Amino acid sequence: MTDDFRTRLERELAALDAPPLGDLARHSLAEGRRLRAVRRRYQAGIAAAAGLVLIATVVGIPMLWGSSTASGPVVVPQPAASRSTPSVAPSVKPSPDEARVEATPEGLLAAFLEVLPDGKTSHYAGGGTAASTGGANPLSVRAYLDTGRGPGMLRLEVWTDDSPVEGGQATSPALGDGLPAMTSWTQDDGDVVTVSRTPDNCIQSLMVWVQRRDGIVVGLTVSSCLAFDGQHNPAGRLALTEKQAVKVADDDRLGLRLSRRLVKEGATRFPDLPTVG
Repeated sequence: MTDDFRTRLERELAALDAPPLGDLARHSLAEGRRLRAVRRRYQAGIAAAAGLVLIATVVGIPMLWGSSTASGPVVVPQPAASRSTPSVAPSVKPSPDEARVEATPEGLLAAFLEVLPDGKTSHYAGGGTAASTGGANPLSVRAYLDTGRGPGMLRLEVWTDDSPVEGGQATSPALGDGLPAMTSWTQDDGDVVTVSRTPDNCIQSLMVWVQRRDGIVVGLTVSSCLAFDGQHNPAGRLALTEKQAVKVADDDRLGLRLSRRLVKEGATRFPDLPTVG
């Protein structure tokens, strides 16, 4: 039975037509060529795209920066400098608060306290006028200064005087007429300093005047007693040495025209300044 089955199978297979292997092979070869062509085009496209990216990175593409007419190499723009930091520093103008205005007793007191040495101050008073000439009704202030040894009384006066300076000596009649031990000298800036000491007069123990070249006279009295209390002048201490007194009187912040800042400060700090006696 086995031999008969094999025989019949061989006869049936022989009767069948052979498959079209030739067409199948040609079709397979053609499809392979097409796929290889597509692959080559794809690879070429990737290479071209990579080349464009490289060129754009190294050289730059003008159209990316909004310019299609650049004739030279493209320069990648840098971030603009901040407008708030100019390359050239602006000129510095003086503060309006430092402008000079006519002095007031309150402003002069504020200036006086600013130039004094460190210490506790009290017993403020003021009066007079900035229009004073020849020492009549001068602009004046008073204050006590305690540097740790007890209070001493100080009085500052400022006025205008065009009296000449002769041989290094101030000739203003308001510079302590009749006071003993008066000495004067001319400073390097041309201002004349006059100093008087009166040991037996506690109010006028030490007096200093600075007569400036512009005609302004600044007088400072350093007392060894305090203001009259209705019965007597209580004992005090000399709050400044002669050297300190000269330095204070010679300070440019004192005068008949003061910094606007000091005049405003005085008006705020001393709205009810008592009148100096």
